[in-house]
Amino acid sequence: MNSAIYKLAATSLLLMGLAAGFLVVRGQNQRLGEPGLLLKFDPLADAESLKGRSNVVNFPSRVMGYESRPGSISESELVNLPGDTGFGRALYRDIIDGFEAQVSAVLMGTDRTSIHRPQQCLPWQGWTIANQQEVPVRFEHNGQEHTLYVQRIDAKTQRVHDGVPTDIHAVYVYWYIADGMVASTHAARHLQTMQALLTEGVLPRWAYVSYFAVCAPQKQDETFDRLTRLIAVTAPRFQRPGFLDQQSEHFTE
Repeated sequence: MNSAIYKLAATSLLLMGLAAGFLVVRGQNQRLGEPGLLLKFDPLADAESLKGRSNVVNFPSRVMGYESRPGSISESELVNLPGDTGFGRALYRDIIDGFEAQVSAVLMGTDRTSIHRPQQCLPWQGWTIANQQEVPVRFEHNGQEHTLYVQRIDAKTQRVHDGVPTDIHAVYVYWYIADGMVASTHAARHLQTMQALLTEGVLPRWAYVSYFAVCAPQKQDETFDRLTRLIAVTAPRFQRPGFLDQQSEHFTE
């Protein structure tokens, strides 16, 4: 019995070693894939020293019913993420009722550490995650029905106004996209990355896309609905044609 266990363990270690060695060799010959986002080269004025990195994602400037403006990329993001990271940020405001949403993208280069989990960055920014779930966003584009799987996070924080602590709520929606690939979870993204490296020697150039809106208590579902409608009219315009036809693997975070 013990002998069989030892043999199984030895075989597993051998296979793991061979796989690791193969990936090292593959990694030496890998090429970086194309982005799944449409890019522009129009750096923000407040990031002149980092031209080519700021707001390179081509978010639509005109969206029916909304006014928009470029959002600023924080110094912390520019300094703390790898030098070949690309960014995008736009702020959209409904011209009738004033509903506001921030749309962001972080685009990796050759360094995979550009892409991170919001479960890490949201708490760093003072937000507490109250709920998270994978949700299908269904909408029509060019006369066809499409489904995009996203992660929805309901978060909250507290701010002090005139000495009185006030609860602030928000809805955060995100997914990952590369050329020919879409994933709603970290696990799915890693699996597709491994498959591309093993079969094609290509490191997918992933982007992490997010939509964020602050809301009143008990208004999370209504806010999520507003964000999904904004996704429907914006995402097809800054993501490469055909992304809506991609199927995501689904895993629990």
